[in-house]
Amino acid sequence: DEYRLFSPEGSHLIVCVHGLDGNAADLRLVKTYLELGLPGAHLDFLMSERNQ
Repeated sequence: DEYRLFSPEGSHLIVCVHGLDGNAADLRLVKTYLELGLPGAHLDFLMSERNQ
């Protein structure tokens, strides 16, 4: 159902995984831009921490 995919009532999980030579701070700016650009969206972030 297309309505469910874009419903403002739902929550969106965004998984941020940095590259081979990256660290946990690499995608924090992306997270901030998404939060500022989509203020009404219910966003949940999973930030990688283990593969550093």
